[in-house]
Amino acid sequence: MSPLSTVIYSMNWLQKASYYDPKSDSWNGQWVDPQGHIYELSDTHQAWIYENKELLSTEYDIDIDEWNYNREEARQQESYDELIAEKIRDRAFELEIPEEEVQLSEKELEKLYEYAGEGDYDRSYTSELVYLPIQHGWLRISHKRHIHIEGREDAPGFWDRADDVLAKRFPKVWSNKNVRIIVNNDEISSLSLQKHGSLRQAIEADAKHNNYYTMNR
Repeated sequence: MSPLSTVIYSMNWLQKASYYDPKSDSWNGQWVDPQGHIYELSDTHQAWIYENKELLSTEYDIDIDEWNYNREEARQQESYDELIAEKIRDRAFELEIPEEEVQLSEKELEKLYEYAGEGDYDRSYTSELVYLPIQHGWLRISHKRHIHIEGREDAPGFWDRADDVLAKRFPKVWSNKNVRIIVNNDEISSLSLQKHGSLRQAIEADAKHNNYYTMNR
């Protein structure tokens, strides 16, 4: 799964709070680090990241403040370039000259840079922030109607950690046949998991079955 497709996919789910539900005595959200340690959530996934910035920086070399600064700087530069291009187009149209002949003053450029710094609310911010630990090999877990596991499948130990968090936090997948489990873009039932013994084997078996069905229908 490509990084871009994972970002787009992540924007479609897990935007609302994930938390521990004392009524059902079940965890509804976790982060799993590259070594397999499970961090439980008391709020949203993004809130956990901010609350644990120091931990992420010192223990996992994920500097949220630096990422934030670099991202905002890149956003402002992109907005600035767009404003300059728009200003040049308008000036060229107004003076009826080629865009290549338009010269903006230093004062105009300074004002455009200020405008670029203001900007609108960036709706992609949350999804990109949450994807940051995933880029570093973390798993993000959520349990709403289904169990969602999101992460880089090429990260070391991805499948072992995914199986482990299911066994530790969602043991019902081994007794209930109707639990839906989504791993990135793949969805299986707990029945398939029980039949094949692991997430990876279940997903591969289902994919093989679906391909055979598609080719022979």
